[in-house]
Amino acid sequence: DVIPAPTALAELVAAFHKNFKAPEDIGFLVSQSVDAEGRANNVPTIDTRPRQLGECANWGLYLDQGMVSIRTAPLSALLMPRTTYDTFGNLNPEFIVWGEDTDLTFRITEQRPGFLVGMSKILHLRGQPGDISIFLEEDKRRVPNFYYLYRNMLYVRRRYVGPHAYLNGIARGLLETAQLVAAGIELGEVQDIIDDLEQRASGRAHDVQVAPLLDIQLRLLREMEH
Repeated sequence: DVIPAPTALAELVAAFHKNFKAPEDIGFLVSQSVDAEGRANNVPTIDTRPRQLGECANWGLYLDQGMVSIRTAPLSALLMPRTTYDTFGNLNPEFIVWGEDTDLTFRITEQRPGFLVGMSKILHLRGQPGDISIFLEEDKRRVPNFYYLYRNMLYVRRRYVGPHAYLNGIARGLLETAQLVAAGIELGEVQDIIDDLEQRASGRAHDVQVAPLLDIQLRLLREMEH
């Protein structure tokens, strides 16, 4: 469901060679993604971290080259040096669905920068345009998957953003599930989400298991062999 522009890959490669000397200088480069109507989707998160205390965020350092420094990105059109993979590993299979790209790119940008390359473009034809939301989901068969979305993104908030974002995410999740029930959705359809949020609020949640990166890679290689 991803259709790259004819020059999408070439623009990513050109951006690397023009601005960096070695693969270790970056974590990844990613293309700009739009839907069939030309609207932005899979929008990366701008990296607003200051490089050191007292400095402003420097996400626009390469803006004159058509690049923006980002913290997270989707995997729909990502150019990643082999050195990035060797250092930071692969996707965490414990995520099951949704959020695994956010986890991986957060993991990478803790140590190496990632960039959105404006001249590299792709068309991403998703079934449901815009942000993934249980409020907008039209396929009831997908509703149980939202348990993983809430669980995974709360893990990401706690692991990479901090306690404030984590607690805010719990409160937001409880509010959203209450709104869903009030709107008429069957309680049983969101009970797993509610149970997980309540356990988190009381400090009893079973979080995503983060296996050592090498173990994850070996497991994926074994699955590919079979």
